[in-house]
Amino acid sequence: MEYRGHGNMKDVTCRLFPDCVLFRLSMHYSLDSLKRFIKFAKKILDLNHLKNTIVDLRFMPESIPVMDRYELGVMIAEKFPFKYKLAVLAKREFITKFAETVAVNRGAEMLVSHDLKEIRKWFKSKE
Repeated sequence: MEYRGHGNMKDVTCRLFPDCVLFRLSMHYSLDSLKRFIKFAKKILDLNHLKNTIVDLRFMPESIPVMDRYELGVMIAEKFPFKYKLAVLAKREFITKFAETVAVNRGAEMLVSHDLKEIRKWFKSKE
């Protein structure tokens, strides 16, 4: 099933799979937009009784500023405790692993990668 967001989430496409939810974001970056998205994603996961999600940021044209990565990592750890698995698919040149480190240090299961195969393998290793 595919769902296109509306209102504040109009630049988000959501695709449900049996084992995970794939979100594709094509919005221009803003911290507020990503915070709203994190809350939206959590609702979608809970409504569908799923624990695994992939957030595809490859269509977002800007990189996320370093301090925003810290704040987002903290929020991800709060919204997605250890029973959830959150993977971020990003352009290789934008990856720093900072948000991942912040979230993981606070107990979240998170991976940032440019490779979908690596993400799938990571999900399987966490079962």
